[in-house]
Amino acid sequence: MSTNIKKFYDDFNFADMVLGNRAGSPPPLIAAVVQADVDYVMQRLPHGKDVLEVGCGFGRLVEELSKISRRVTGIDFSETQLSEARRKVGHIPHVELYNMHAEQLQFPSDTFEAAVCLNSSLGNMPGIEAQVIKEMVRVTKPGGLIAVHVFANVQELREAQLINYRRLNLTNIQDQGNAVTTDEGFYSRRFTERDLEELFANAGLTPVITQETSGSLLAEAIK
Repeated sequence: MSTNIKKFYDDFNFADMVLGNRAGSPPPLIAAVVQADVDYVMQRLPHGKDVLEVGCGFGRLVEELSKISRRVTGIDFSETQLSEARRKVGHIPHVELYNMHAEQLQFPSDTFEAAVCLNSSLGNMPGIEAQVIKEMVRVTKPGGLIAVHVFANVQELREAQLINYRRLNLTNIQDQGNAVTTDEGFYSRRFTERDLEELFANAGLTPVITQETSGSLLAEAIK
């Protein structure tokens, strides 16, 4: 991982990106994807489980997961983002947060009953997506759930991304065909159903894929 990417994640306010700030709110489609994460956690994710969230960032979904889970473990590679998460959820006794790389999870195999990567976080992991899915599968117990929610590679979502990143004054915003990049080191990929099928197949699983919003896909598999 480049120093530029690490610095961006340490410096950037991701709450502004997903929730809005004085520069305005995210485009409606981005807001719908953000809300779909919460709806999935609260309405469809199995309750009472030991859950790992990969790429937990500033803790937005850790807080929601803590309401329905026996134990929540969140990991993120940015200590700055984790500091924000600790301020948000550090008081919750059944929440644990670790500074860790998603492609090298420091947990024994068969540890969790569910492993999730939401927040479109898998799309922020260029070149390591397949290894991240493999690691999520490895640390999940047999019969456990692996789930990812990502941006879909559709024109409507692409346009919403560009609007949102301009709102945040990111520089030299470029679309690379299936991902948006910026000079600051930000990378945000969009996925097709085939992309997700291949990533899960590489880990030995066949996912069930649903269109959560007009701009996002959810892939779920049982180990």
